Amino acid sequence: MLNFIFRFRGVFFSLLFIGYLTFLAPFVQARFSGAAHGPDWLFVGIILGVQVVELGGLLLKRPLTAYYATHVPVSETKLLLSYLFPAIFHLCFSFFLTLAAFGSLGGWNDRISVGLRCLSVGLFFLVLVKEAFFVAFMLPPVPSFGGPPRSRFDVETRRLLLPKVPGALTPAVIGRNLLGDLCMLIHSTLAYSVLWEVLAASSLGRDVGDYLGLSLFFWRKNYLGSRH
Repeated sequence: MLNFIFRFRGVFFSLLFIGYLTFLAPFVQARFSGAAHGPDWLFVGIILGVQVVELGGLLLKRPLTAYYATHVPVSETKLLLSYLFPAIFHLCFSFFLTLAAFGSLGGWNDRISVGLRCLSVGLFFLVLVKEAFFVAFMLPPVPSFGGPPRSRFDVETRRLLLPKVPGALTPAVIGRNLLGDLCMLIHSTLAYSVLWEVLAASSLGRDVGDYLGLSLFFWRKNYLGSRH
């Protein structure tokens, strides 16, 4: 069963996304669109939480990524070029999500408190830190990067970033990968609601929200379909 889902995971996760649009998206949209005036802490928590869930999904996918990086190697130059655009796109995308969180804290006017302003700055700093981890977890493990370890910190960092390569595609490895895809789909669906359904109806403009929503849909569809 796992092998069947893994083989047709693109279709499987597309159906889950369609199910979200049909049954859950209207409720999520109503919750966000009907937020009361003032800071919406639940909204902020969800936006930050789904980004952590996405990182967890990448970690779950690391063993399978390491397996394919070992058995189907590519040049380091081609590897960097193929992941450069997704990394830049994701950074911009994460900042848009954080802008949405900032707006829910009252960040679009001059009447918010100093504490909320400092918190908003902290949110952007956390996004930068999170994006560094995202890039590190997104890239397939390549032991030759950086040469041999020169300190204990290097050893511990490589232990985190260079997981043990599985000897075969066992059900455990496939299951972890599918669970990682599910975590990333959760991030995509909620981010879709924020960017397309909420921002499209806000002062940022409907056209901006539409283009961002379409970009997110095709980006995530391609991302889930092309990555191992």
